[in-house]
Amino acid sequence: MKELKKVILKKEAFQKLLKLCKDYSPRIVCGFLVGKNTDDKYFIEEVRKVKTRTGKKIHFQPVFTDFHRVSKEIHEDGKEIVGEFHTHPDGNPEPTFRDRTIMKWLKFGFWIIATEKEINPFTFEAEEFKTNIQKLPYEIV
Repeated sequence: MKELKKVILKKEAFQKLLKLCKDYSPRIVCGFLVGKNTDDKYFIEEVRKVKTRTGKKIHFQPVFTDFHRVSKEIHEDGKEIVGEFHTHPDGNPEPTFRDRTIMKWLKFGFWIIATEKEINPFTFEAEEFKTNIQKLPYEIV
């Protein structure tokens, strides 16, 4: 796994993550983290929501046509996707069993889980029987 990075969030991006959780509760919402990825930092300038399916059988799933549309818009704006986010309206900022299952499918990534009160940024790297999760320190600017 890569060396531990720090996450720098613009205040507006941080506030939007908390607000999305509150506004869509009890549903989960997901989307992209937009900014810069350097050797030692993830700098999050903005958050872009993607239409999300949720339900008893679906933990959360982006609507893939919207996922591709928003991704394309970000790249056309000359911006970079540095990771993804989703909300936990129940208030638990830790990855759930279902989150860990998704991590195994994806193999690696940078995520933020947001609740109405806090965020949990982390990187993950999944192998067949083990998922390594590193919680990252963050700063709001």
